Amino acid sequence: MKFNLHAHRNALILFKLALESGDLDAAQKDIELLKTAVESNPAVWDLLSHPLVPAAINDEIFKNKFTKSVSSMLELIVAKRQARLIPAMAEEFRALMNKYKKVEELTVETAISLEPAQLKAIGDKISRLRGSAVAVKERLNPELLGGLILRCNEWTADFSFRSQLESLRRRLSE
Repeated sequence: MKFNLHAHRNALILFKLALESGDLDAAQKDIELLKTAVESNPAVWDLLSHPLVPAAINDEIFKNKFTKSVSSMLELIVAKRQARLIPAMAEEFRALMNKYKKVEELTVETAISLEPAQLKAIGDKISRLRGSAVAVKERLNPELLGGLILRCNEWTADFSFRSQLESLRRRLSE
């Protein structure tokens, strides 16, 4: 996801609010839930961003649904009509949480969705190899022929069929 300064600032404010109130984990669950709701349900998106829906109505609808820190941030971004920032803000918040907990984010890119047990096994193996805790995030890429690509910070391991075929092609052309 492309870096967004406003989303980063809002995530940083949310992080500090959640840290002060001692509800970091609950805030992370709430912001992820809000991100999922916004991305999967156009009605939620419309409700939060439509200029004809007063911010006070949104405040009343979402009141007591989230932690105090997430509710405060939601109130602020709805009032400023910045609901479009919620997905990027959730990503930025996750990155801040990982940094705070000293966890590296591992992205597993595949053509089809993997089972949770498979993702956990990959995460456990990479965690042992890197010597640090990893948080696994799956990214679907239908352009992959098969296999997977692992990304963790600057480290990338490409186990896709495309890269294997390309490697074979290079060896045969030598």
